[in-house]
Amino acid sequence: MNRFVTVFQVLIMAMLIACASDGNAGPEAGLPSCETTADVKANHGKRVVVRGVYLQDALPGGKRLQAATILLGDGSSLIRSYRPVPAEFRFINRKVVASGKVFTDAGLSRDCQQVMAPHFYPDEIRLAPGESPYEGKPGVMPPLPFVTDRKSAGANAGKWVHVFGVLESLEKLNEGPVGGRAVVLLADGTKVAAGRVNYNSCAGLTGKSVTMTAVIYENDGRNGFEISFPNAVCGGKKPYCGMSGGKDR
Repeated sequence: MNRFVTVFQVLIMAMLIACASDGNAGPEAGLPSCETTADVKANHGKRVVVRGVYLQDALPGGKRLQAATILLGDGSSLIRSYRPVPAEFRFINRKVVASGKVFTDAGLSRDCQQVMAPHFYPDEIRLAPGESPYEGKPGVMPPLPFVTDRKSAGANAGKWVHVFGVLESLEKLNEGPVGGRAVVLLADGTKVAAGRVNYNSCAGLTGKSVTMTAVIYENDGRNGFEISFPNAVCGGKKPYCGMSGGKDR
């Protein structure tokens, strides 16, 4: 009987150790934590554990850069990819835990074209405890929130959004592809300024409802908000305005 109990106890202990190893420690066990700019500098070129929020640019910018990034706790970011990674769309706007190598730059030869910003090359990315994945159509980014008043604008400051309101004014600054400046009036009278827009895309929409896709920011010291460039403009209320594949959604 005692021998049976001993063997049984050994088996139970082995199962508990295996479960603990699989469920808690993970591949990042023993690696230094990277959650701030200081951590990135201290661990340049090393394997680390990164904890942050997975973000994805909704529109491409210069040289078609449409980065996937991980936002760290101090507000700094790590570039995970220069282009969207469809297999990781379920992580967008979710807290993640990832293991891999971190660099204060791209970690590449200076002869290679690169963005000179901190980069992260993951071995694995998974949702942080308590997070649920985005469960939309495979290969399709989660929809962006609509900003329609001051409250929703403030709640989404610093994020990609769809600004929905009336195009109050449009000014032509030059003949360039983004030679326009516009102001969108939200439902409660809040104004959102766009310092650079495609004038031709906005022409004919003054006084009408429009959707603008961009990152929205609060105007420091001024009463209102502004949006970033790149941006996209569509007539009416249009989810996925300007976003790749939007017509298929």
